[in-house]
Amino acid sequence: MESNLARWNKRVPKKVNLFVWRLLRNSIPTPINLFGRGTVDVSTVRCNLCNNGIDDTSHVFRDCLFTNTIRRRLSDWIQYSIPDVNPSELVDWYKSLQVTNPKRDMIEAILFVGWWHIWKERNNALHNGKHATLIDTFNSIMSLGSLWMSSRDKKRNYDWNNWLMNPMEIA
Repeated sequence: MESNLARWNKRVPKKVNLFVWRLLRNSIPTPINLFGRGTVDVSTVRCNLCNNGIDDTSHVFRDCLFTNTIRRRLSDWIQYSIPDVNPSELVDWYKSLQVTNPKRDMIEAILFVGWWHIWKERNNALHNGKHATLIDTFNSIMSLGSLWMSSRDKKRNYDWNNWLMNPMEIA
């Protein structure tokens, strides 16, 4: 499992890779993690994305209704059925896919961007009281993913229409 935790994807920014590295180690600052370290007195531990469940890594990235809906939309978009599992198990899933390395890297990058946006939306709801719609969040994943990947991968043609229809065809 340790090898899963050290992988970085060149198609996304360093800040996203660092976030995923922390996510896979369960070291992102959820109320449960902060309370467990004794660093913060947590007044509420309710998930700010769905208002149902405990705001911990497992809930936010696997059990949350908001996250599950995003995952289903990503599955439809990339045309691969993303399993309903924890992020570390998703790493095992995409590494086991019988696809070319460029496709695997693309799936990984899209998952990383998705996790980044879910966390960003969770923080926006928690700290600013603002909650984007599922459609807005999914559209942000697609558009920022395209921007980040096209600026970091000059070997491929990231045509916007092709990207929207099936990003795996770009890989």
